[in-house]
Amino acid sequence: MTEIATHFLLSTPAGEFKQIMKDLKHIIDDDVLNDAAASAVLTHLTSHMLTVPYDNTSIVLSLQNVVDIADLQFFNSKTKEVVSINPMKMTVVGQRPASDEEIEKFLGDDEIEIENLIEAIRSHIESFYVSTTSGFEVVIDEECVYNVILSGYQYDKQNFHSAKWNAVYRLESNDVGYEITAKYSISSHFFESGNVQMNVNKEKTFIVDLKRTSEDWEERCIKRILDVELAFHNDFIEFYNHIETDVFNQARRRMPIFGSTINWDNIQAYRQ
Repeated sequence: MTEIATHFLLSTPAGEFKQIMKDLKHIIDDDVLNDAAASAVLTHLTSHMLTVPYDNTSIVLSLQNVVDIADLQFFNSKTKEVVSINPMKMTVVGQRPASDEEIEKFLGDDEIEIENLIEAIRSHIESFYVSTTSGFEVVIDEECVYNVILSGYQYDKQNFHSAKWNAVYRLESNDVGYEITAKYSISSHFFESGNVQMNVNKEKTFIVDLKRTSEDWEERCIKRILDVELAFHNDFIEFYNHIETDVFNQARRRMPIFGSTINWDNIQAYRQ
């Protein structure tokens, strides 16, 4: 039973963990459910790169900026702090200044460059993402290459919809300029229109033709990222504008019995 509950929780769309936990409590013993939640919650947080509000901004919970996976401690690149997370309440329950070793591990040794990159991303996030549930981090990887992590999600119960947008951009300098490798993970969950989940994972590589010694290389890289995101986002808008007629209506016509969305509040009416 624990394995079944864990599967449900790991399959939960972004922002709906508490709702699924609430539903499972009606059919699964508390001890079994708590064991499942303990094993699933970290994977849920980091795979969806969920955000936690903190200090007028948000911290992205990802494997790239995790400090201590057992204690749920994450590095905040904006404040250079290590924060502890309560995964069920999605709140910060503790923080401390990062050590010099931790700062060097996650940010490298070029403080001015990091600050310029963070400020360039901050304006991008504020103008393009949903402010209350969006965030970003900047960290270096094992090859000392900058990784820009952008995350936004929204849970809209009133309109029967939840969605997430995760993007990780790896900014690698070469002889031509900057080769940026983007990895996108995008999900949408429509509660009402057929209870449909759509998941997209996509990689894209593009070049920014400038040298790292250029004064404004950080702003120009982020501007190029914004252009790519807008184009990608517009493709999704075009798809969603036609999803009712192109996808859901076709799916309903193929339903062998009802041919329409089931009203779960009146399920007895469908039983023979």
